[in-house]
Amino acid sequence: MKAQYTPELLTWLRNAGIPMIVEDMTRALMKEKPENPVAFLAERQARLLQEQGLQYVYVVRHGHRIDDFDPDWKSDKMYDPPLTQEGVEAAGLLGREFSSMHVSKQPRLVVSSPFTRCLQTAAAIAKTLGISTIHVHHQLGEIHSREVLKIPTGDEGPDLVIPESMDGVSIRRMTNADVKFPEQREDAMERYSQAFDELPKASVRNTVLVTHGEAVARSIQALQPSYMVYNTPYCCYAVRKRQADADGPWSLVTETNGKIEWIDD
Repeated sequence: MKAQYTPELLTWLRNAGIPMIVEDMTRALMKEKPENPVAFLAERQARLLQEQGLQYVYVVRHGHRIDDFDPDWKSDKMYDPPLTQEGVEAAGLLGREFSSMHVSKQPRLVVSSPFTRCLQTAAAIAKTLGISTIHVHHQLGEIHSREVLKIPTGDEGPDLVIPESMDGVSIRRMTNADVKFPEQREDAMERYSQAFDELPKASVRNTVLVTHGEAVARSIQALQPSYMVYNTPYCCYAVRKRQADADGPWSLVTETNGKIEWIDD
């Protein structure tokens, strides 16, 4: 049975001196009549808090890729391995870590690299957070060099097919623009910096960006050039923040999930 959100309830809240954030959410419930009011309220509360404070962005490396653990794994797309079962489980655990954070820091938007291992990681995180759609942006993709992608000379660049959904989570493209191939490492680093600066500004919501190891390192070094990042293990993440309502600069939150290692020169 659906709960009923009436004008009388709103009047009672106001007369009782209930904070305005509760009144706002009650108005929203009356207007939208969501099927899942708990998830609806969590999303709205997070957005309201962020509009008044900070936006957090979590730059996440994907989970364990199968070709690092199974030497016999073969594919006509060796550059696009899926996760191992351990990788899928680790991504789910990371989602639970995010969901246990204070509501003002919880992610409500998930954006992924188009590579399969990242899409799987993003879907597992989103599902745990109760987010029904993940977004794909090519700027978060792996370095498009022959060496990194292990594409022989003469062969064309990566052919990445993005499914409509994964593990019950819908997938939506944010752009159709592909990354040039072949790509120099320096160009990829500039691409990552631009993506980390601009993608989250499309929304005041806290955001997870699921990408690759070099990109996670770049997300740190772009803000702290003196840091030499030497270890970005699977499912690690770096955190950056900014004033959500001021389009201000990003700053690095040095408290990561304890896995990334760097030296401060």
